[in-house]
Amino acid sequence: MKWQVKALIICGILIFASGVGLYSLMLAFTESLYVERGSYAYYLLIPSFIKNVPQPQIVGEPEYYSSCGDGPKPMATGVSFYSKDLKSELFDQINRYAVAAGYTPDPDAVITGDYGYRRGSMAFEFKIEAESNGTNSVAAYEIGF
Repeated sequence: MKWQVKALIICGILIFASGVGLYSLMLAFTESLYVERGSYAYYLLIPSFIKNVPQPQIVGEPEYYSSCGDGPKPMATGVSFYSKDLKSELFDQINRYAVAAGYTPDPDAVITGDYGYRRGSMAFEFKIEAESNGTNSVAAYEIGF
């Protein structure tokens, strides 16, 4: 292969890598971003703890959220979804999941949810609300302070 072709390939790779890097930085510093499961932003920004929040009897697709924080607002990631499961069952599964991950119940950790937990400088909260169509909406967030 001639040196011109090699140089062209290397330049193409560098331009592509620079574009991916700039896009990644833009995503990381976007104040609020909603992402779909499987997207590049999902793999880059959503931690495994949020990806693995129990979603029993889910209706539709979950929606994932990422915020880099801004001023006094802390960094947060979360997931929201609808479920046909009972509120008590949803609570039990998510509570067990949080405790197994090292979180301890802490009512002072609640910002917008109904149930709060703390682990070091991280907080986890979730809320479950009954919908008129017989499902429950669930929103769960992990917040860094």
